This record gives sequence, structure tokens and C-alpha cells, in this order.
Amino acid sequence: LSLQAPGCKNITRLTAAPTASTDTTAYFSCTPSGAYSGNIVAISNGATLDTQPLTVPAPVVTMTVSGGGGGSVNGSIVFNLRGDLAPATVDNFLAYVNAGFYDGTIFHRVVPGFVVQGGGYGAATSGTLPTPKATLYAPIALELGGGSNVQWTAAMARTADDNSATSQFFFNLVDNHATLDKNANTDGYAVFADVTASAAVIQ
Repeated sequence: LSLQAPGCKNITRLTAAPTASTDTTAYFSCTPSGAYSGNIVAISNGATLDTQPLTVPAPVVTMTVSGGGGGSVNGSIVFNLRGDLAPATVDNFLAYVNAGFYDGTIFHRVVPGFVVQGGGYGAATSGTLPTPKATLYAPIALELGGGSNVQWTAAMARTADDNSATSQFFFNLVDNHATLDKNANTDGYAVFADVTASAAVIQ
């Protein structure tokens, strides 16, 4: 017996209680990268046994921020992740979130009218940034399916190497599609989330 579920990866047959598979009942788990609506198809010896619908809502991450602007910035930033459009980028971001990597990090680059960037440094001392935090995972390939760098989107920061994004990300404070989307001068920056109910906190 095998399963096919486009948009759902790491399909695994479960063997531990309370969902231990038996000779007559099989339990499976899988990992969607983002919002998904489709079918799971059970196949045996090349023949379809059953088809069942699967609907998964888009993942949402809420970051609690405090202390900026002389301690006056307090609130939450909500990321609606675009895993259905940029699955590798979302998987990478969620891996850092779930590892607690962003706890205690700061927004170290603030360019009014352009971007706010964070995800790579701990607290500064006397205005001096510490050594960047050691990243946990290998850099990811540039993925441009998540959309355009318009206002209130989040995208991955990277070096001049297209495939160098790790943990750092930025918020687009304005519509930056003309300079940060793929064009004659750049291969672009990977958008992976819409930011909702958070504009005032970011500003």
C-alpha cells in the first residue's frame, strides 16, 4: 500500500500507538509546506483503492517583539506563510522558528522607506553588533514562486550569491518590486509570507 498526496511530503506509515498501523488499518502522516487542498490517493499494486480529500490551512507564525525605539515597541508580527508557492523557503523559515533560533534576536538593519531586516544577530552592545549567530542549516536555493516584494511582505535576505539565504529575513516597508524582484540587475529575493495586522509594530 502506498499513498500519493501532491503538496504533502515525508509521507510516513505510523507504527506507534494510538495510531499504530495493523494488517487491516493503516495510519499515515505527512508534512504540508503550506495551504493545501487536494486528494490523498491510496494505491496497491498500481491500482487506486481509495481517494480522500485533504485540506490544510496555511501555516501562521506570530513573533512577539519588544524593546525597540527606547522600549516603546511592543506587539506581535504575524506571518501568513506561502508554503504552497514557496515550499522550500517556508520549510527553512519554519525550521528556524521551531528550533527557537529567533528567540532574543534583533532587527539589526532598519532603512526607513525600504526594509527592516532581522534574524541573524543577538542584542547589540553599545550600538555594536555581536558576531552573527551560527546558522543551523545549509543555505537554500533561491525560490521565486512566493510572489512579489510589495509592501508588507516578508522575504529572505541573502548575499550576492543567489543560493545563500539561511535565517535572515526582511519586511518590505514599501512596494519594492521594481528593485527586489528579478530584473536586469538582480535575480530577486524570495518572498515567503504576507504580514498581517502588524504594520504599526513594524513601522
